[in-house]
Amino acid sequence: MAAAGAASADTPLVRLAPVTCPGFPDADVRAALRVEIRDRLIPETAPAPPDFALVSVACHGDDAGLLADLLIVRQGSGGPVRRRVPLAAAAPAARPRTVALAIAELLRVDLARNEPPVATGAPPAPAPSFVVALSGTPVLVGGYSSAGQWAFFTGLQLRAAFESATEPSPGRAWGWGVALALDDNNPNGDRFNMAAAVSALVRRRGEIFTWELGLGGRFGRAWDYRLDASPPAANIYGPFGALAVDAQLRDRGFSRLAVEAGADAGPLGGSWVRFVISGGLRF
Repeated sequence: MAAAGAASADTPLVRLAPVTCPGFPDADVRAALRVEIRDRLIPETAPAPPDFALVSVACHGDDAGLLADLLIVRQGSGGPVRRRVPLAAAAPAARPRTVALAIAELLRVDLARNEPPVATGAPPAPAPSFVVALSGTPVLVGGYSSAGQWAFFTGLQLRAAFESATEPSPGRAWGWGVALALDDNNPNGDRFNMAAAVSALVRRRGEIFTWELGLGGRFGRAWDYRLDASPPAANIYGPFGALAVDAQLRDRGFSRLAVEAGADAGPLGGSWVRFVISGGLRF
């Protein structure tokens, strides 16, 4: 029981100033208060510690309208707390006990007001509104139709997409973006293409996958390595579209699957379709 009432760093010791109210002696209030707060009450003859709560009781009025004003002041730090307690309705013999209960309640108020704030970690960083996705692939296969001939090709692609951030919720499930790409096609024949592309993106994020539709154009250069080819090289340009799905992997990594198709204008142009498997990082 003594340990339950002992003071700690958060519950300072208490010193009661002499009570001079008429009708109930100081000793009665002190005895009742000791029952409530136990060993926290400092004996009158004991030296005061560096930090304690000083409690004073001042009475006003006659017996029919007796009031007790309570004041608690922390001697080390903290602000004072006050309370007025009406005593007229209490029997004279019960008034010391009533005052002691009121002091104990006010000490709890003082403890709550002077309790140090709970340490919290730094607030989480706000979710980004814009991200950059960098990806590349050594796996690009497709077919190219030009001048009535169809050829299969392989190639590579480097891509940077600037995307509005999305999350799997109704508020940010839809997003947009712009993608820049550089790719080459190496047909199993005599024609070689290298082109840059730009496209506008519309994105829809689900719980696992993000679907993406891209529409844009590309421009570049084509070379024909057949003997006496005419022309041996020419510029190409034209529209293309892409349907893709990506899945976020651990941390910033993601994988991407896309089907792209388009048509290139120019003397060495033609229609094409390709399948792209890539991976990258999103920042």
